[in-house]
Amino acid sequence: MSIFRTKFANLGATISPAALPTITLLVLLFFMVTVVLRKTGDSPEDNKSEQPGNMEQKSFITEVTIGLPKDSARYGTKPTIESGGKLISFDDFQSFIEGEMNKLPEHERDGFTVSLKVDQQIPMGDITDLTDELRKANARKLIYNGTSKTESVEKMP
Repeated sequence: MSIFRTKFANLGATISPAALPTITLLVLLFFMVTVVLRKTGDSPEDNKSEQPGNMEQKSFITEVTIGLPKDSARYGTKPTIESGGKLISFDDFQSFIEGEMNKLPEHERDGFTVSLKVDQQIPMGDITDLTDELRKANARKLIYNGTSKTESVEKMP
């Protein structure tokens, strides 16, 4: 029992059941107006270009692998760069990227992406040098992928 009395103590806040059909119809009408209906013939396959992250061509991404060679007697112990089965020297890396970009039409060059797959044993200074070369070649989009110790660059004869 409370010490003070209030005016609102005995008021019952109930909703009249007679108003429930009206409220239900108003909510239904609201959703019918706000939901956009699909046109007939539209299917999810037709709208693939509107989906985020969907690239029409895989040629926008150039995969570059940087690692220590497995055959150190033949290729040395320095890190090597490989892309598409070809060995690339650090000095020729910028011209290689520019050549890959020139293969694309002018309007698609903004979507050019380089995927660097880097071994854990490669010093960060070498990776920084490569990213500087990418900046000089105006290849601004990068994807970094790491490899485990067991994976290395396998040389093509």
